[in-house]
Amino acid sequence: MYPWKRRAGWWLRNPRFLLFQAREAGGFVSALFGLLLLYMLVRYHEGVASYDAFLAMLSTPVALTVLAVSFAFVSLVQVTLILTVGRLVFDVNVQGSYLWLALTAIIGVVCMLSIGYTIASFARTVQSFSAVQQLVAFPMLFLGRSYFPIDPSPALRPVVEFVPLTHLNDALREIINHGGGPGDLWVSWAVLAAWAVGGFLVSMRLFRWQ
Repeated sequence: MYPWKRRAGWWLRNPRFLLFQAREAGGFVSALFGLLLLYMLVRYHEGVASYDAFLAMLSTPVALTVLAVSFAFVSLVQVTLILTVGRLVFDVNVQGSYLWLALTAIIGVVCMLSIGYTIASFARTVQSFSAVQQLVAFPMLFLGRSYFPIDPSPALRPVVEFVPLTHLNDALREIINHGGGPGDLWVSWAVLAAWAVGGFLVSMRLFRWQ
């Protein structure tokens, strides 16, 4: 028997426990995702017909939804690992709330997924998707202040502010370095959410199940 008893639903009022459970679920999903990749290699080794059938299975609505949720959980695990390494190796302290940090990471993941689905709506082959994805990702990495701060000229500033990665990086820095809360983050959250909604609407309009 336990020496003391918790009230029903106590875990719903404990953000740290919820984040712990989300990370545990993310580890399980990461393992399943790894098995899926191994299964993909097996089907690829079996020949073109088997691999094409595997890709057709992944293009169903249920499979795409499962993959989107899996990517979200895997991204949460990645954020956890990065923060853990930063804390243990570089003595980086998170000044703000881990709850706002997790929420920002989830909104960012959904936003990037919507951009990926939009690109997939225009691309007709895996090769063309990879090419367009790189064409979009690399400029966004540099313009989004991922590696170094940018003080853009007045002509370039609207482009930098338009990039969703700019707002994701700004929000993460605000939480980690300055302990920012919802009052400091709502603009970045709104921009990322607008990108996510817009991307999914465009992809739903243009995507074809074929």
